[in-house]
Amino acid sequence: MRTTLRLACLTWVAAIGLVGCGSDAHDHIHGIGGHTHGHAHVAPHGGTLIVLGEESAHLEWVMDAASGKVDLYVLDGEAINGLPVPQESLRFAIEGVPELTSVELQAVASSLSGETVGNSSRFQGEIAGLKGVEQFNATLEAITVRGVDFRGVSFPYPEGNEGH
Repeated sequence: MRTTLRLACLTWVAAIGLVGCGSDAHDHIHGIGGHTHGHAHVAPHGGTLIVLGEESAHLEWVMDAASGKVDLYVLDGEAINGLPVPQESLRFAIEGVPELTSVELQAVASSLSGETVGNSSRFQGEIAGLKGVEQFNATLEAITVRGVDFRGVSFPYPEGNEGH
């Protein structure tokens, strides 16, 4: 009986451990002889992920190439929840697009979430110069997330800089 109880407890602990390793937001890599968690995040809006710092936060660039409309979401370190930031706009330097050197996206207020311009996790812009563009390089001028300043964060579109 004792052996059966121990076996049941060990099976339960092992099952919890396996469930704990699964996640719809990560692809986990289990190292030989150890349990390491390298991972890649999933863009919740189907866009391009841009990591800030050591995964302190993420940006998600969602672009409709037909119209040049861009939605940018500021997300937490797991790229799941929105993080309002204290800016009214975000500027990006653009390379690889003729006659377009920068893009400015404006904060979006939301009565549903209570976010306001100057405290928003979503930014938008309709950029005529991005119509029909399939790839470019961008560099974020500056953003403050949870009191931390990030400057000069670069990424290629559509790949993003999340690959690690």
